[in-house]
Amino acid sequence: MVGIQTVANACAFALYAILKRPDLKTWIVAEADRFFAEPPSAENLQRLDVTRRAVLDSMRMYPAASAVFRKAANSFDFVGYRVPVGRSLFVATTVT
Repeated sequence: MVGIQTVANACAFALYAILKRPDLKTWIVAEADRFFAEPPSAENLQRLDVTRRAVLDSMRMYPAASAVFRKAANSFDFVGYRVPVGRSLFVATTVT
């Protein structure tokens, strides 16, 4: 259930970002027209270049998750601090 809200937010922000730019919307509609001109396939889905880039950029501008929790897979140094493998990390994705 948790993932549904994140996906819904990401889709809403992508739609907002696309509709704000009529030129971008025109390019995406043209891509969709080409995509649905033949039966949809995973191979053809890879050709939606403008759509993919628009969605990725909207996810950059409007992150659906403001923070994530992870464990360090490897030890590393960060700004002079040593982070050992397995350390719990809080990554604030919207800070940058």
